[in-house]
Amino acid sequence: MRQKAAAMGKDGQNTSPPPAPAKRPLNSVQNALVGALAGSLEVCIQQPTVAWKNALQSGRPVPRNPLLWYRGLVVNATSIAPITAVQFAGNGIFSSLLSNNGERPLHSTEKIAAAALAGAASALVSCPAELVMIQQQQTGAGLVSTARGIVSGHGVMRLYKGFVPTMGRETVFTACYLGLAGVLSEQLAEQFPTALGESPLKAHLCGSILAGVTAGLLSQPLDTVKTRMQSVLEKSGSSPYRSMPATASELLATSNGSLLIFWKGLLPRAGRICGAVYILGEAGRRLGDAVQEKDILS
Repeated sequence: MRQKAAAMGKDGQNTSPPPAPAKRPLNSVQNALVGALAGSLEVCIQQPTVAWKNALQSGRPVPRNPLLWYRGLVVNATSIAPITAVQFAGNGIFSSLLSNNGERPLHSTEKIAAAALAGAASALVSCPAELVMIQQQQTGAGLVSTARGIVSGHGVMRLYKGFVPTMGRETVFTACYLGLAGVLSEQLAEQFPTALGESPLKAHLCGSILAGVTAGLLSQPLDTVKTRMQSVLEKSGSSPYRSMPATASELLATSNGSLLIFWKGLLPRAGRICGAVYILGEAGRRLGDAVQEKDILS
């Protein structure tokens, strides 16, 4: 009663401040900017896990020199920016389409579907970028010379070797980090109001870990096939890595039929994915708030 009385003026009028207006959604350009910045930050933090994962999946020993872990950082950081830019922007576009331009809130499945579609579109950028990075890590050559050598020796379309598994992996990964992580965070906060409901950071961390583990388990076979395909540029009829089915068959043959070969390198990649889901989500929210507050590119 005291709080209510304090909010009333002498003339009986309610003097409480008006409720804050609802935040308007970011436009496509703003989403792209936020995604590019968040993706670059995530890569700079977690680049070593990329080198470990690629070495394990390509059958090479993991480098012991920490400096070698950052080989390919420039190409990875500069390539992840447009990838996450497309994912964030695409997620905004598909979310708007599914919600009739924001006229209704999205269901959980719709949030995940919008993110999955954005991930599929981003494969157009991520496939050639990762192929160049993998080749650079193997040869130690520069970024420009590696890309030029691939194009001059094999043609432009060779940059898209491994496109199908790349698209599948990006669909799963983006669905988890831009869709599932948020859905799980909200559900965990509702289920555990005392432990997580009062701490959004804790809820987001738990949701990110669960979504990251899910993404790792589901997308690891696709990533393993993609990495092995891109580690060998030759695409002749006799090459064991000429296509996705041929690569999968070769992996099974070299492992005596063990399906575990498809989850090789899971530990470093799953660890990176959990971190990526959290970093991208948290950085995306904070950067999005900053872009709105400063009215950047509105």
